[in-house]
Amino acid sequence: MEGLEYPQIMISSIKELNEPDWDGLKPKLDLTGQDDKIEKEAKKEELKTESVEYHRQKQYWSKAKWHVHSLIMESFVTSKMKDKILQEVDYNEKIEGDPIELLRRINKFMTTSDVTDWEPITLWEALQKWVNCCQKGNETVIEYRMRFEECATTVLSFMGDLWVDVFALKTTAYHEINGPSAAQEAHFILSWRETHLL
Repeated sequence: MEGLEYPQIMISSIKELNEPDWDGLKPKLDLTGQDDKIEKEAKKEELKTESVEYHRQKQYWSKAKWHVHSLIMESFVTSKMKDKILQEVDYNEKIEGDPIELLRRINKFMTTSDVTDWEPITLWEALQKWVNCCQKGNETVIEYRMRFEECATTVLSFMGDLWVDVFALKTTAYHEINGPSAAQEAHFILSWRETHLL
């Protein structure tokens, strides 16, 4: 945690696997029983100082999360574990830039055996990730295409190369584009594949 401004917040959050309780940490002004005008003003000034510090810590937390996430991924995670994490359906939305969620997910993988990690669930997650794959704001078209193709390759590794063709042959659009003979051709191709390949 070297170079971080408030390392204690990050350390305690990582130990507990929970974000700081920002509502509980927010400074509050309590003037009950305070009749003295000077003391009231002193309390208000104290609250201002504490509020500035509170907002600094909150901003630091938002920036430091990305740094700590990168540190964990680059320095402490094996390449196999990294692949598993990057293949998670909600990686872009929930895990990326969030060290707490990253550690929770690592914990999940460490306690999930091959027996409990069922293939149908993995296939469903791979399909979701592929369908929901969209270009990020800071991503070039080439980077996005590579990520999209990685998702597609994962799906194909579960389902094989033929399922896209089979799906296309059964659609109405395929028959409209290719004319009346398309139905007979599709029927022939599908029945030949079922007989020879499946």
